[in-house]
Amino acid sequence: MDSVRSNSRMSTRKKKKKEREKIVQGFWSKSALLQCDVITDVIDKADHIKITSCSKDAYAWWLDAIQTLYPENKSHGRGDRIKWHPEVGVTIQLDKDGTLRIKGKKHLDWFAENIEKILASGSKDLAAPAELGHIIDIHMRLEDGYTVHDLLDHLPTTGALKHGPTYIYRLWRGLLDQWGGRGGDLYVISPLIDARRVSDVLLAIIKHRNFRNKVHIFTMPNCDGENKWPKVIRDAKEIVRELKSPNKKRLVAEERLRLAEEHLEVSFGRFHCKLIANCSPETGQAEILLTSASFHKWHFDIESGDTVTYFRLSAENIINHYLAPLGLEQQVSVLESPDASEEGTVITEGVPPTGNGIGESNAGQE
Repeated sequence: MDSVRSNSRMSTRKKKKKEREKIVQGFWSKSALLQCDVITDVIDKADHIKITSCSKDAYAWWLDAIQTLYPENKSHGRGDRIKWHPEVGVTIQLDKDGTLRIKGKKHLDWFAENIEKILASGSKDLAAPAELGHIIDIHMRLEDGYTVHDLLDHLPTTGALKHGPTYIYRLWRGLLDQWGGRGGDLYVISPLIDARRVSDVLLAIIKHRNFRNKVHIFTMPNCDGENKWPKVIRDAKEIVRELKSPNKKRLVAEERLRLAEEHLEVSFGRFHCKLIANCSPETGQAEILLTSASFHKWHFDIESGDTVTYFRLSAENIINHYLAPLGLEQQVSVLESPDASEEGTVITEGVPPTGNGIGESNAGQE
């Protein structure tokens, strides 16, 4: 009986979580049409909605917008925090740093019905701050005028020997960014991967707020020389935490970083190939970048030349000929529930390869 109640409560929590995700994702799907530069991120805190901003003028902007929409509603508080009660069961809290929180029993419904009205009532004269995605592009050095298409134009279909830091790493970052906004699972496979490259993966997820899929990282337990995966992921998250917005605040909220990490599924093996891929069994399409360069400073930061090739193929072919030999075919998560991972990085035990498999699982070794 207790087990039935527990399962029922878990089902209810998952249902509520999906409802909340749908409302927040619905806002982002329309945010481009709202043309409001004040919002950097909208974070679901379970008991309230938190809205952050990179703008130095966010506090004054929100104050004007809320007072314009609710001229009869008196604010409460002073100093670093002001509150409004636009209706029973809803509290709007504005912090001095420009962070807006919507709280109360009816906060989610109020957010869904009224946030666009507040944004529309705000001043259009706000000095547009650098958007989250733009700042991430600068950090990942994607603002150099080259697109993925430009880079691929210089890569023969037969593949070529290319400079690691300036060409292969740039194409690697560009493809992760492009795939992050497209859908389908991502695969990052390299025996060596360091914190900087893992931070690139996290930022590619964070930039695309509607990212819903998994990023499968397959590497060795000692994936950065003597450094094991737990240290590498810790250092990668510190790199992300250190990014600052124009108003000197932390760019990526801890909640957003945690959500990004939940998209990672990590497994370990002994192998030598290096590739990144995007696979969507739903569309039947896949793309792959194969290279002799490890995703590590030894190849991406230090002068080096490596082979690289890129091509498109069917989802069936990439699963059968690239993922299955590594024991990763069962990690294709087209039918996986988005709630399969509740907290943190999922570290899975590699599926023992069959047939001509080459991956030797070493999951759990640290």
